[in-house]
Amino acid sequence: MMRHDAEYFAGPVRKPIFREFSQPGRQIIVVSPIGQERMNLVDASLKQLSVKYDTRSLRIAVTARMTLEAFREEIARRLQLPSQPLASEIVSTLFSRNIVLVVDALEKVTDSNFDLIVWLAELAKNVSDEAGFHEDSIVKIVFTGVVDTPNQLCQKVQSLRSRLAVISTT
Repeated sequence: MMRHDAEYFAGPVRKPIFREFSQPGRQIIVVSPIGQERMNLVDASLKQLSVKYDTRSLRIAVTARMTLEAFREEIARRLQLPSQPLASEIVSTLFSRNIVLVVDALEKVTDSNFDLIVWLAELAKNVSDEAGFHEDSIVKIVFTGVVDTPNQLCQKVQSLRSRLAVISTT
């Protein structure tokens, strides 16, 4: 995992951080105890990606009660896909539409819905793998969470560790 520390900012994202956001195949996790700081950094980075690479974004906020099935239903609804889409259908759609998926507040996942973390880690790995076939695309998954969130993701899918940049706003 690459690790960067970001100070609170207004305006363009600093180059080392934007470099991580614009690197094909690199997934991002922005960690901070304060949700608004995380989202400020993500929003500024998404704005720069949109201008430079014509990307769009889709944000889904995780809740403590959100199940894997509910998450898949939400992404299907927002991407206008069939109910309970396969991960491969989601990845294909993200690339065909040049969409960055933002999964917000990952720290809200509990033991009762931990299968969601496993599925999201696999989805992120699949996006990284697929990026090599789409040189003109900056599709990625951006997670937001607290400090221990990166370890939760990487424990379930070890190969994600080398594909995940951790950016801390603290």
